[in-house]
Amino acid sequence: MGNCPEADASGNIEIAPGLTARIIKAGQGRAAVNGDYADTNVWLWLYDESAEDRHGEFIWESGNNVFQFQLGSGQVIKGWDMGVPCMLEGETRELVIAGDLAYGPSGRGNIPPNATLIFTIELLKLTTPE
Repeated sequence: MGNCPEADASGNIEIAPGLTARIIKAGQGRAAVNGDYADTNVWLWLYDESAEDRHGEFIWESGNNVFQFQLGSGQVIKGWDMGVPCMLEGETRELVIAGDLAYGPSGRGNIPPNATLIFTIELLKLTTPE
């Protein structure tokens, strides 16, 4: 896909203002596109500049349950709809998502208002809608 931003030498990708990605494990499959159903494993932390690896308080993980959503359909936060396309099947990537692309001024559960978040997303499988 020609419109996928390239990673720099250290594996970091600037996707949009307030949204960066870092490839942790390269994928081998095809690239995710809007409309795909993505099966993922997910881990979520609050972003903390002073913490080790910038991982602050641990918030949530998908555990043994695969988290599936449809790309580009508004089922997930904006940072996901912008940050998961171009991932390859089998890829694990870390997304750092500013509050305005995450849960915004309302926050959610243990996530404070306007919090910057770190997600680790493992893309297990892509399914094209019938």
